[in-house]
Amino acid sequence: MKNKNHLIIIAIAFMSGCGLVPPIPKQMYRGSPLPLEKVGVISEGARLWQYVTKIDGEYVVNPTVGAARFTKGLHVLPGTHTVTAKYLNLEGVKSSSVLFAKSEQELVLEVKSGHTYVLRADITPEQIKFWFEDKGENYNQECLTPENYEKIVRLKQPVPSC
Repeated sequence: MKNKNHLIIIAIAFMSGCGLVPPIPKQMYRGSPLPLEKVGVISEGARLWQYVTKIDGEYVVNPTVGAARFTKGLHVLPGTHTVTAKYLNLEGVKSSSVLFAKSEQELVLEVKSGHTYVLRADITPEQIKFWFEDKGENYNQECLTPENYEKIVRLKQPVPSC
């Protein structure tokens, strides 16, 4: 029993560790990192709510691992990208095996150099519609952290400089 408890503690520490490390940008292209002026930035969103799961068929978070460091934007090369967005609503659910609402959609996004795109959604009982808001150039990348994203988009709270 003692060893089992240690394994549970280690597993919890491993899974929650990604939340203890500050978010960083994630490069979703091959090659050397480029400056913000040469790439487009897509907000990841907030995992376990509304978030990007894939860009051009490549997973943002490896589904077999399941846990990964949160991002401060997904960096992509300019051009046309297929982005898969997902929505989960677990509010009021007593069992983690039952989802209140779930939707996954593919969107085509034309990305411009230096621009930042923030995931948005219209959510009604009948449907969920995703889109990306083009924030243009020089958007504050700190606004893309999951914590700030949730405050701005979901809770509609003001975040200074966002």
